[in-house]
Amino acid sequence: MPNVSQTHVDISDFSNRLAFSPQTRSQAENILVKINESEIHLRKSPNTLIAVALYIAGILKNEPRTMAQISQITGVSQGTIQKRKTEIVCELGIRREYLD
Repeated sequence: MPNVSQTHVDISDFSNRLAFSPQTRSQAENILVKINESEIHLRKSPNTLIAVALYIAGILKNEPRTMAQISQITGVSQGTIQKRKTEIVCELGIRREYLD
């Protein structure tokens, strides 16, 4: 996982630019911790992991943003967000009905 303080700055910046509540940002941070613990993060860019965590957190906290919106702010392609979202949801056991 990248430098923790830099990741925190990035997720805060991206969250603010996406107009997410502090609760959604906190949820995204929790997802990033779980990603790090599960070692899904190996060979994945920090921005990709942040983008996916924000996408999932937005849905879980009823503040959904489109993949296009997340992509525009984070610089991660929509296709990459989709692929990594599927992988992370499966690995972490996040219930699919919340993400479709």
